[in-house]
Amino acid sequence: MDETALTSTLDRTITLTALSMDEAREQARAMLAPMQVIVAEALLQAGETDLLQGQGVTARLAILQAMQQAPVGSRVVSARELDPAVPRTEFVLAHGEEQARLQARRGLKRGEVLVELELTAAAEKGKLGVGRKPAQYQASIVRQARVEVQYLAPSLYSFTLGPKRVYNLVRFWGGHGQRVEEFYAPAGIALDQAGRVYVTDNGLYMSKSGTLKQPYSRVVKFDANGRWLAMWGERGEGEGQMLEAQGIQVGPDGHVWVADGAGAKVVEFDPRMRPVRWWGGRGEGEGLFSGGALHLALAPDGSIYVSDRLAHRVSRFDRSGAYLLGWGGNGSDPGQFERPEGVAVDSAGNVYVADGGNDRIGKFTAEGAFLTQWGGRGVADGSLAVPRGLAIDRADCLYVTSAGIAVQKFSTEGEFLARWATYQPKNQPLSNPVDVAVGGAGRVYLLEASRKLVEVYE
Repeated sequence: MDETALTSTLDRTITLTALSMDEAREQARAMLAPMQVIVAEALLQAGETDLLQGQGVTARLAILQAMQQAPVGSRVVSARELDPAVPRTEFVLAHGEEQARLQARRGLKRGEVLVELELTAAAEKGKLGVGRKPAQYQASIVRQARVEVQYLAPSLYSFTLGPKRVYNLVRFWGGHGQRVEEFYAPAGIALDQAGRVYVTDNGLYMSKSGTLKQPYSRVVKFDANGRWLAMWGERGEGEGQMLEAQGIQVGPDGHVWVADGAGAKVVEFDPRMRPVRWWGGRGEGEGLFSGGALHLALAPDGSIYVSDRLAHRVSRFDRSGAYLLGWGGNGSDPGQFERPEGVAVDSAGNVYVADGGNDRIGKFTAEGAFLTQWGGRGVADGSLAVPRGLAIDRADCLYVTSAGIAVQKFSTEGEFLARWATYQPKNQPLSNPVDVAVGGAGRVYLLEASRKLVEVYE
């Protein structure tokens, strides 16, 4: 997709003067806000070129004198010397420096200037102290050089700055298998502030005989380029254990929250991968979960939002896991959900929910008050088909994964910005993007469940 193919209310247009498009482009790049790119660029008015004449005691000074007449910011294209500088010396007798300077200037010919005046013989008194012999001065005189200069004036350029529209696959890793860097059933993805990647994965370990036996539920940690760093997680229903790790988020302090859907709880781990606390429980009351899929989002104030697919609701907790409020209910009216999936929070604290069964995105205040919604089933730009993963970047643009449409990008008011398809090798054409995360530099990490891959786009 061409960056210029779409315009957005998030775009802004600036005009710059520069001697070349490259120079203007560098100026424009210096004005980009976080997560912005140059969407479009154009030459509005080409800089004029013309000839000027100048003079000076050297050819270089003559060029500088000529360029003082050119528009500000102009550049010398070429310079031709019309007359060279010609120096000469003249001796002047006078009773003082000022008088000598006046005498020397009176003798200047056209185009000449007095460059320097030097005393060579001091004045002498006459006999008996009466009368006076004048001093002698050496005047250095130059007939000025004359040059003709061709200049180029700055051109006027226009640049449109806005959210990035075009993304390309730069790397991928994972795959189906039993090695530590491979996956069985990946479910959620998140990044920490250093750009490290965390993936939740559930499956069965294979015995030496090749049969699948012991189930596992784990978190796998990679660096930003896919190098395996660590993994942890113990499957079970006990304290700090997980039955089915799904949604995942990483806080600014490195603490990791994992939503255990089948276990109906949220587990918090410290940066050393040790469980700190866990909260929830199976049920229908406040602060309890249904046992279906759970997704997480961290708010700027430290609170945690959890979407519960089977309960058709979103709940808000404080950092310690204390229940604060909840909203939703099964239905298609504004504020209701049909199997909610991913959840995200922007810098202002507004909450976005992927309403999977209603094929839409709902936007709410931090307290759950309905603000707006968008989507609708389809494959056209801005349409959705069972949206699942959500992520917000530093510029408050929203990324959405959905069936048949790998990733779409929206403003926080639902304005469509971009879309792109996942990597599809010939022998694996099906795509099942389940979650998405965005790094501080704008890299998009897509978790693709059919091929068990983490795909990186920028």
